[in-house]
Amino acid sequence: MLDQQIPNIPWRQMTTPYGRGTAIPKLIEQEQYTQLAELIEHQGTLWQVTPWVLLVLLKKLTRKN
Repeated sequence: MLDQQIPNIPWRQMTTPYGRGTAIPKLIEQEQYTQLAELIEHQGTLWQVTPWVLLVLLKKLTRKN
C-alpha cells in the first residue's frame, strides 16, 4: 500500500541514527509510531529520513479524515 502511494522515496539511501531507513515503510504501515519517532529524531537531531516520514504521515492523516 505505502509503496503505491509514494513509490519514489529512496529509503535505503537515507540515514537514521541507527543506519539506513529501510524499515521505515513497514513501521508506517504497521503504525509503529514510537519506533518511527526514534528513527526520525534522536537527541535533538533530525535525520535525512525526517522530512520524508513527515510527508508520508501527513498524507496518511489526510486520507483518514
